[in-house]
Amino acid sequence: MKLILFVKTFNSIKSEIIKSPKKNVVFLEGGFGVISTHCYSLPFIFNKKNTQVFWLVKSNFNPQEMIDLWQKRVDVSSINIFKVNFNFFNFNSKKILIFLWKKIAKKSNKNFYDIYDFDILFIKKYGIKKFELLERKNKNFHQEGYNFHNEKNIKKYHIFRSPFLSQIVKNEKSSEPLLKYNKGIEKKYFYLKSLKKVFFMLYVRKRNVPSLEGVARNGSGLINYLSTIKFLNKKGYVPLINGDFSKKDISILKKRKALFFDSSKLKLSDILFYQLSNRISKFVISEYGGGTCLPFTLKKRMLLLNFFPISNGYPNSLIFPKIYIKKKKSFKNIEELFQKKAFNEFIKNNEFRELDSKEICEASKEFYYEFLYKTKIYRNKVTRINSNFSSYLKTSKYSETYIKIQSKELSKK
Repeated sequence: MKLILFVKTFNSIKSEIIKSPKKNVVFLEGGFGVISTHCYSLPFIFNKKNTQVFWLVKSNFNPQEMIDLWQKRVDVSSINIFKVNFNFFNFNSKKILIFLWKKIAKKSNKNFYDIYDFDILFIKKYGIKKFELLERKNKNFHQEGYNFHNEKNIKKYHIFRSPFLSQIVKNEKSSEPLLKYNKGIEKKYFYLKSLKKVFFMLYVRKRNVPSLEGVARNGSGLINYLSTIKFLNKKGYVPLINGDFSKKDISILKKRKALFFDSSKLKLSDILFYQLSNRISKFVISEYGGGTCLPFTLKKRMLLLNFFPISNGYPNSLIFPKIYIKKKKSFKNIEELFQKKAFNEFIKNNEFRELDSKEICEASKEFYYEFLYKTKIYRNKVTRINSNFSSYLKTSKYSETYIKIQSKELSKK
């Protein structure tokens, strides 16, 4: 059965490549967030009229509805390649298909690009040289070329962040994208509007994952946001809760009389509820994960909590990373912490911890009173450290609450 699907898939895409008058053929894949970052960024390199994009879909990892969202910006088709994914002797069917489609594109006198080719093109055109040199030195990458930026190295956590930073900086300078929202959210959108409430998106991340990078992204859990939800409820704001949480978590929020919506209340799929949340929300409170990527392209103001690596961030954001726990041989101050740990991709020996409920609420109050409605942002010393994404952005900064808590931790004897 899979062999038959393999042949059908191959012939279908082969026909599209040959028949299309477009000269650029781009094959992309990646997680939930990569869909938003790369579909937003593609037009900065490729003209839509000349570029045919194929996205390799895995239902939960990069859902079809998220790809459809970007149809107005990018000519993108999806390939459910994982339905035909199998190993043939020592060869993987996905890699065989990509290899064959690449050959067909070349024979048709077309330019072929995969996600790594695109990243390299982007950094060559829009790269932040100062950050790139710091990252190369810190991670022992070769000083010439980009051969290290590939799937094999990423699987070994040999991760190159500079292309991502270049996309973020370009986004900050560019206009909000025009999106094609799923029709399934229209009625729910107008229903929420009729309630005369102000909504914000809350995205929490807490999941069992095998990868070290995935573990490093885990946050505090929904219940630790209860005080923040109650505080913002009093100010007239209602969270649309996305991400990782349980029925038990929701039950606790109800018992504590917190006002909120999740996908089950509106009878939407998680993906469509996520799209609705982004469309209607005034601002976003988010932990690190794919859920941060769409609101950053939409220029939403964000409170970023439990971020790791500690150097990462987005435009229009107040940044509050995970807290480094003081060790015997530790750092004198927060500047030295960033000098040594800014490029760490995952957490060793429980060096960093998630924020507790009180810290989350304090950060939320700072965000509400000192950031959300401010037209001018005071950029503190930590924000301007060269190893931090924020140093190259005009509209983000590190939380003063974070600096206070982290500095206090480092000063312990």
